[in-house]
Amino acid sequence: MTCSQTFPLSVLALCALFPLHGCGFGLDYLAPSETGILDTADADTDADADSDADSDADSDTDTDADADALRVVSVTPEYGTTAGDVAVTIKGGPFDDSASVRFGGNAATIDSVTATEIHVHTPSSGAEGAVDVEVATDSDSATLTSGFVYVEDATGQTGALGLIYWYHYVGSMWGASATDFGSASYFYSAPTSFQSYQNWSNTMDTCTSGYTPSAALYYYDMGASTVSWTGSNGGRVNMAWDSANSQFSNANLTNAQYASNGTYDQETLTGTAFPPFAMANIAKTPGTFNVTSPAIAGGSAPNVQRSTFSMQWSGGGGDYIIADLQLLDSAGANVVEEVTCALNDDGSFTVPSGVWRSWATNRYIIITIGRATLPTGKVPYNNGNSEIAGVYFVSGVARTQ
Repeated sequence: MTCSQTFPLSVLALCALFPLHGCGFGLDYLAPSETGILDTADADTDADADSDADSDADSDTDTDADADALRVVSVTPEYGTTAGDVAVTIKGGPFDDSASVRFGGNAATIDSVTATEIHVHTPSSGAEGAVDVEVATDSDSATLTSGFVYVEDATGQTGALGLIYWYHYVGSMWGASATDFGSASYFYSAPTSFQSYQNWSNTMDTCTSGYTPSAALYYYDMGASTVSWTGSNGGRVNMAWDSANSQFSNANLTNAQYASNGTYDQETLTGTAFPPFAMANIAKTPGTFNVTSPAIAGGSAPNVQRSTFSMQWSGGGGDYIIADLQLLDSAGANVVEEVTCALNDDGSFTVPSGVWRSWATNRYIIITIGRATLPTGKVPYNNGNSEIAGVYFVSGVARTQ
């Protein structure tokens, strides 16, 4: 048998289900050059000696030293949260101890000053967006227009959502076209309390029939067409921006690109709407594991009953378990009901009998169980958590009784 519907709606598609609310910055951001920080002071001395018919001689000497014009050349990092208190280095000069710094008109805290660098902590901001960075001394002032981008603070909330997974078929019930595959997709979200497990059920250790996430999620459009991840196994995952679903995605991962029991770092993302940034530990994947009950890896489809539908799996250490149960019609061709579960990774779970609306006997049911792990990385520009789940799915077939 074959089945084209293998797992529930990816969390990455959620943005396409809800209206967008102007979350893209849409800024033309130009990184200033760090060359030519200082003018070279000019000192010239000219001496003239002239004689005329009146036989008078005059000599004049001019000495001028023009003070260098104050410049703000760069701000690093070029982004930070609206909560403020981000450590920033400003390059330019000439600076002195009288220097003061303002971000969008708000005073920053000065940490140290040299002739060419000022180290500050940013003030808070009441709104997202680009602001001017102004440095003033007793003798001069200079401004870097749109030199810093404020992003809504996401501390303690989700700032990135997505999925990187490997899908493994087990048992003898699959057709020849059923070959293992992988995929990756994600987006940077406006701060949200939504967590990745809620793509399958609203609360942990519960199952839902026909579940649809209800969160309104908004994405940040960085103005980038591609992005790449580097895996701890050396594999490199290239993803392209999918404007239809508002996400970066690669639907055809190879086994070499999927780092089992590994981690991924996002390489520098460079776009037209936001300063470039990289992100360490953007995703983490689990190792392989086995589903021990029902015995879907055997040579025939095991029987399952509505009243005693127990699932068991080996190992542990995941952040949660995903169960996707697809009951097929009598011909084994179409899904008539789908039950999804978000479970604690404690080795077993019994599906509540009351969750089913259309249970029927002597039907095939596709049982897919996945172990999910979450990374430790923080989104650099707003300190949000990464809820890009790494998942290893095991999928087999049982028969209902």
